Amino acid sequence: MADIEQTVIDIIRAKAEDHDGTIDRRSVLVELGLDSLDAIEIVFEIETAFSIDVPYSHNDAGPEFETVADVIDAVSTAMAKPSRAVRD
Repeated sequence: MADIEQTVIDIIRAKAEDHDGTIDRRSVLVELGLDSLDAIEIVFEIETAFSIDVPYSHNDAGPEFETVADVIDAVSTAMAKPSRAVRD
């Protein structure tokens, strides 16, 4: 879990390059200067880093991820799902 958390934080930190404070689980994404486009890019980077699909819809009425913890929890959930068998 620590590796997941640190990798997610590192990805978010790279997108929040103008933020000079600490980024941890309690950090609020909009307070880090991240917008919905940044969130989509973060999800893509996370999916690539962990070879998973993170459920995310930018069409929802409200933000799906408000905090860094929300993102970490979504990654942890996706990582815990059993992989699907490949069809022939």
